[in-house]
Amino acid sequence: MTTVANSGADSFAAKPAAHLRLFLVHGPDEGLVRERARRIEKAWLDGADDPFAIVSLAGDEVAQDPGKLADEAFAVSMFGGKRAIRVEIGARDAAAAFAALVERPPADCAVIALAGALRKGHALRSLFEGSRAAASVECYPDEARDLARLVEETLRAEGLAVDPDAREALVGLLGDDRMTTRSELAKLALYSAGTGRVTAADVEAIVTDASASSLDQAVDAAFLGEVAATETALSRALVEGGEAGMAVGAALRHAQALHLALVEAEARGGEANVPPQVFYKRKPAFQRQARMWSAARIARAMEGLREASAAARADSRLGRLVAARAYWTLALSARRGG
Repeated sequence: MTTVANSGADSFAAKPAAHLRLFLVHGPDEGLVRERARRIEKAWLDGADDPFAIVSLAGDEVAQDPGKLADEAFAVSMFGGKRAIRVEIGARDAAAAFAALVERPPADCAVIALAGALRKGHALRSLFEGSRAAASVECYPDEARDLARLVEETLRAEGLAVDPDAREALVGLLGDDRMTTRSELAKLALYSAGTGRVTAADVEAIVTDASASSLDQAVDAAFLGEVAATETALSRALVEGGEAGMAVGAALRHAQALHLALVEAEARGGEANVPPQVFYKRKPAFQRQARMWSAARIARAMEGLREASAAARADSRLGRLVAARAYWTLALSARRGG
């Protein structure tokens, strides 16, 4: 039985234990799920980039025909050597398709399942977490410290140093989705190429696009109880290309930062400090929110956001409705003061 916590998942993905054949990579950060799944896949195939060694299956397809996954896993490779099967878990329960592999793991094939947020006790998680041949790998959005390190490492590899205020701004803007984070850092590196440094002005020019700005506005409006502004900003962010799951994730991350600040303030009996990951232009709004909310109320809001995040990932067709409901609930709670 191998359950890999988010903090150790990157090192695990780079070199998974040799006896493991089944991997469930799951969590609310879809980009991070895909990144870690690719790393496991590459490690299993000894670094080879061979498309003929990789098979992709839809989770709903194997859920409908459980035997299909086992047939593929035990099939003999046309060219010999190791193989990997990538399964994108969908809305249907696919646990039955993996049950036979848990009982009798394949010898020369790794099966890597990619899933969204799965609660503890979910049938698929329980199956993987109860098998010695399987691993369950968590993928949660980067914390501020991890994100700061990722920013430094990524830009240093491009020959760029990062000014402290630029790093602070990036930590406040990125982190909800690892794939998006890497894409934004790549754009920033290209923009700053040849200068040797990344400044806060560079970050504002490249990373703070219209969609992110609209989403920030929606988050701040919701936590300030501004219902009409919340609806307008959230609608704009989603129309401009934002994903519902990312929108809920942004609200959850903001709630976590606000909760920590309030817990610390209540412990010392003073005003809440604005954490460094909050973008400097949003600090006044954060301070107003800290005066409106208590740690206990934010904790209850976080539970609702976690449920909304799981629901948005589970069924993309309902994602926008779930996100809208979550933001309305926040705004109404802030307005009521309880």
